[in-house]
Amino acid sequence: MKTADVSKITGTIAWGTTPALAQSPSTTAARQERNMNEININIAKTYIEAVQTGDQATLGSIISPDVIWHQPGRNRFSGTHRGMANVGPMLGAMMEVSKGTFAITRAEHYMASGEWVAITVEFAGEANGIKLKQAGVDLIRIHDGKIVEVRLFSGDQAQEDAFWGQ
Repeated sequence: MKTADVSKITGTIAWGTTPALAQSPSTTAARQERNMNEININIAKTYIEAVQTGDQATLGSIISPDVIWHQPGRNRFSGTHRGMANVGPMLGAMMEVSKGTFAITRAEHYMASGEWVAITVEFAGEANGIKLKQAGVDLIRIHDGKIVEVRLFSGDQAQEDAFWGQ
């Protein structure tokens, strides 16, 4: 190999555009994972924004009809709810109990790992004579562009249980 050819290759590597022959399968896999993480974070951001604005059409387009929803705690809404036919009425009842005040007031730190996206949130509302404002984590699983599972975590579950009541 001529010196010019070697410098051309090493110069390319030094600038971060590795020649196709030098790319390893793990580099391609890492790139695909980054792309999937980015796509899933964008879906999660769309979900949070739709929840915050009450955009039912968007929620309907990104949440699977077969979603599995894990509502934490020991209150009237706690448990695992399967399918939008069950999740939708539960969420509607939550809004009824809180007289429309329950909301995600802040969402930050979107972190993805494969199909899972974790989002640090703050939520607030008023119900049963209790003002609620606390931190939480929403963990959502996205498969083929749809939210298929939701797990929620509360900073103070006892307070949230009192907020929702039995």
